Amino acid sequence: MKTFKLYLLEKRDHTAKIRKLANVDLIVDWANSLDKNLALWLARTLVEKIKDRHTATNKEKISAYLKGEKFEKLNEYVKFLMRRNRDDYITIVDYVNSTLHENKPQINKLTFDEALEQAKVFYTEAKIVDGILINGEDEEGCEVLMTFPDEYYWIDLKTTYSEFEAKAMQHCGRTTEGTTLISLREGGRPHVTIAWNENTNITSQIKGKQNYKPTEVYHKYIVDFIIKMGFEKHKTEYERREDFSPEDLSEELFEKLEQGNPDYISNSQLPDEKMLREEYKNRIIDDIEEYVSMYPYTAWGNIDDKAFIDSHIDEETEYYREDFESIDSFISGDAQEELSTWIITNSTEEIKIYVLENYGYGEEKLTDIEEILDDLTISDLVDVFKEFSLEYDFCNEIAKERYINSTAEEVYRNLYGSNALEDEHIRKNILSYLDEEGFAKDLESEMTYEDLLDYFGE
Repeated sequence: MKTFKLYLLEKRDHTAKIRKLANVDLIVDWANSLDKNLALWLARTLVEKIKDRHTATNKEKISAYLKGEKFEKLNEYVKFLMRRNRDDYITIVDYVNSTLHENKPQINKLTFDEALEQAKVFYTEAKIVDGILINGEDEEGCEVLMTFPDEYYWIDLKTTYSEFEAKAMQHCGRTTEGTTLISLREGGRPHVTIAWNENTNITSQIKGKQNYKPTEVYHKYIVDFIIKMGFEKHKTEYERREDFSPEDLSEELFEKLEQGNPDYISNSQLPDEKMLREEYKNRIIDDIEEYVSMYPYTAWGNIDDKAFIDSHIDEETEYYREDFESIDSFISGDAQEELSTWIITNSTEEIKIYVLENYGYGEEKLTDIEEILDDLTISDLVDVFKEFSLEYDFCNEIAKERYINSTAEEVYRNLYGSNALEDEHIRKNILSYLDEEGFAKDLESEMTYEDLLDYFGE
């Protein structure tokens, strides 16, 4: 028999509801890992972010992806969104769960931006003071890893979320990449928080108060601890600009760290921005069709309009020439006038002589070529065209008039519709006119260095 407790626990599990929004393990696991009670809202707002980026370009593929079909490029992009917005999501989760509320806030009907703004206002107005009650209760069951003569010590909090640490340090007090939090304390008061993954021996946060870089006074404790623990490297979890870096150290402390744990310095160095930008452009070019489908508006700006239009003029010319072979397609008086006018306008001396010799006689021999042409049937006019192979020039002129002053995008949308680039076969046609380097460069230029680091998971 199902107990009431089990019923409540199952009711709190939003996985089934999340899968109706996005039947994607990546999204389900991410939402539940941040907060099971808020998982449905977290998943919904993330799905909205995914859809917002692709609203006009990739609806079918996004829809299929959210139903559980695998698209590697989209999976990679979703991970990028998760990394890029991680700090804001954690801020919202911590805001909702804060014990400083009289009544727990409800964000179920709020958008991501509305919830984030509400959280920021709360933390600004909460007036959390430095002099909070320190009674050592949060250190029970924890392990002191290193002590100093001046009573400072590093303590392993044995948790990935510490409410006390969050209040005292005025930051989230949480890690999603580390397996535990380590705190630099003095008399029970925290000064620096480190997120540490014990399995990989990698630090992912080294933060001071309010998520700023630790002040210089704490650098000596950080250096000694990195050396003692032999940390492998640092890989920032979020807010990279405000994380501790060996580059922040004085020359003396940097040399000490370099001697004591040189690997930590070399392994923690961020990749060169120029190298990342080149790699990003190469990835775009290697998977150009997928990126064109995701960013069509950027693609249109890198299409060779003239080459594209000229190719369509050639195609249209051939279509018209096929029609020209059928006299039935020219059955109106307008068509007869059009053909005779074109011959008159484009006649060479040779054509004039031919018309006069073959059609310029009756009861009275006619010498006015315009008068002669006016009396000819469409069949006769077509014969004149074919005699001198005029049909190509005639049809080409018509085709050119159709595309005069047009852009590739205008022609494409007129022919295939506004969402044409979603069709794989149609999309392939345009790739031969795309300046791939220019397209990749435009996309790359939209990325900040922070974006690139997040994209490559650095």
